[in-house]
Amino acid sequence: MSHVVVLRDFSYTERPGEEELAIKRFMAAAPEWADVSIQPPALPDVEQQVRSADIVISFGIKRYTDQVFDALLAHLRHVHVSQDWWEPRQPQSQHRNDIIERAQAVIFLSPLHRDRYLRLYSLDAVPATIIPFPIQTSDYTSQDGSVLEPQDAALWCAPWHPDYGNDIMLRWASEGDTPVHACGLAVPEGDIIPAVRGIGPVALDAAVPTFKQYQKFAFFPRTPTPFGLPVLIAYMLGLEITYSGEIGCMSWRCSLEELAWASGASERFWSVVRQAA
Repeated sequence: MSHVVVLRDFSYTERPGEEELAIKRFMAAAPEWADVSIQPPALPDVEQQVRSADIVISFGIKRYTDQVFDALLAHLRHVHVSQDWWEPRQPQSQHRNDIIERAQAVIFLSPLHRDRYLRLYSLDAVPATIIPFPIQTSDYTSQDGSVLEPQDAALWCAPWHPDYGNDIMLRWASEGDTPVHACGLAVPEGDIIPAVRGIGPVALDAAVPTFKQYQKFAFFPRTPTPFGLPVLIAYMLGLEITYSGEIGCMSWRCSLEELAWASGASERFWSVVRQAA
């Protein structure tokens, strides 16, 4: 039995999306040999927990203290899962390259995610492993037969933020002939502009009934998207996709359909963790 300490950004639970769903699924697949202990940033003994762990897995870690970062940098069995982009103005960005370059393994969710990350931060000698988002067939197949009223609009699904191109979507909708229904974290509900209506958040692991109401899907990320589960869901449900920007799921050498039907991401994740021990 190995004591595995997990560091993660708990604000993901307040803004659920791909990051939170990936953590949830990877942790749910923990094997019997892993005694998992998730350590929030606010706990008083996180530093000691990191130092005494057999293995440390880190996801979003920018909210942890300098002392925890020091313990993490000193740990010889650390697996880092890259999820966030590190902004220069954020204090913990000073640790970014050291954390990534000293890890035993660094996991990215797509070839695009790895390539853009390494180039953006000028990283050297990174032990990179690419593991796709832990997709389940229920992500794009309806399990309960729910059928909602069809909508004569395009669907946009992303957090309401310029990084995800909400302003690009507004301009696209106002200049085109197709109205847009927007869903996602912090999307205003009701009429946003005449051509765009907010319909609130949609859980990505229960999005099929909503997506099946539409025939078109729009996605315009301004920053590279590590994976892009909404795009894959839309594709598998047969929606016509209009997009711009760089989307991780489209950077795999296999087709989107082959990627969607692939399995074993969680098993491969824990295999990488086990090798770090």
